[in-house]
Amino acid sequence: MKNIIINKKIKIIQKHIINIINKKFNYIFKINLISINYINIYKNMSKIIIYININKNKKKSKKILNILKTYNVYIKNKLIKKINFKNIPKIYFEIDKFYSNNKKLFNILNKMKNKTWS
Repeated sequence: MKNIIINKKIKIIQKHIINIINKKFNYIFKINLISINYINIYKNMSKIIIYININKNKKKSKKILNILKTYNVYIKNKLIKKINFKNIPKIYFEIDKFYSNNKKLFNILNKMKNKTWS
């Protein structure tokens, strides 16, 4: 029963994090710059890791990541206002390397597929 409650909390937190980030940061950057690929919330509610992808301007991805990291308190405060949980975990942001690697692999496979073999 406790796991069901925790899973519901996790889904609620994930939904609100996505809404907050989409509204705030895509407005700041004026384009749909940030994609949230995955949100990992530890079962003990100790921390949240948000795995993101920077859709454009890969050179500035570290700068954008640092901006997001400075807004973690803002996001946490928004969560507290939207949901009524006693503990909101600390929020961390990471660039999703898995997504980037898969995209590179997909591009290589596409090139191989389109190449004519003699």
